[in-house]
Amino acid sequence: GDGTTTTVVKAPREIQLCCRHELHIVIPSEEEEYDVDGSGSGNNGGGVSSATVCSLDQILGGDAIEEIIRASCVPDGIRVEVPARQILEIHESHGTSRIAVFLVVYCGERYP
Repeated sequence: GDGTTTTVVKAPREIQLCCRHELHIVIPSEEEEYDVDGSGSGNNGGGVSSATVCSLDQILGGDAIEEIIRASCVPDGIRVEVPARQILEIHESHGTSRIAVFLVVYCGERYP
């Protein structure tokens, strides 16, 4: 190495700086999940169905959401939590949709 030492600074949980946001995900109906292109053939248009990536139970439980966020867009040293989740039914003129709402919290545990 170059002889330099990296000092890791850890913050006690009670003084960690945190931020939060809501993540809203439309839950596909069974028809949409298996017929994304609208052809009625069960063809999903070459895309990946939500069932392929992770199960609906994993998504609604928050585990999959937490893991995807942690693995893809949060740097080391930032803790990710999904402390609250709820399923909402939205009634609109074109029909009813179900939306999963997640409270996502990020906290700085250490640097770097």
